[in-house]
Amino acid sequence: AAFSKALMMKIPPISLSVDDVLIAPLQADDAPELAAITDASVTQRIDFLPAEFGLADAQLLIAQMTDQNVHHAVRQKSDGKLLGVIGVHVRHGADGPAFETGYWFAAEARGRGLAGRCVSAVVRHLVGVAAGCAVVAECAPANRRSWALLHRIGFQSLGVNGQRTGRRLLQWAGVAGQRIDVC
Repeated sequence: AAFSKALMMKIPPISLSVDDVLIAPLQADDAPELAAITDASVTQRIDFLPAEFGLADAQLLIAQMTDQNVHHAVRQKSDGKLLGVIGVHVRHGADGPAFETGYWFAAEARGRGLAGRCVSAVVRHLVGVAAGCAVVAECAPANRRSWALLHRIGFQSLGVNGQRTGRRLLQWAGVAGQRIDVC
């Protein structure tokens, strides 16, 4: 039953505005900018990307998107410049289907809190439109900045290895310390 549910799961449409950026699915004409921001600092951490990521690789990544595998552009509102990518994928795990998220940002866009705000917005959107569905991420604990970012926005380690070598599985549980008042 879980497998058939996973086959039926689709990534909900995502088109968000967060502060000074827009988040929407990558399009074919985004390939040159995608290739330009996907340097070795990205490819050395993301196992499904080739070490030398060029235009053809960017075109292929975009062309292979499906309703279960969508990469979203994070673009600056003012000039449309591509700042990063947030992927959302249907994950077929032992505990049933879930949405898995991952991300990378251009070197010049890092260190501004942008990734945290944008990934958090995407995750909150997913749990808002697909109530009851888990959202997970895999991260290498040695990638301290990303590990800290995921915890800051509400992910908790499940204490198990991820599907990718050297990574641990985390699941979104909401923002730590978040209060909900009921009256």
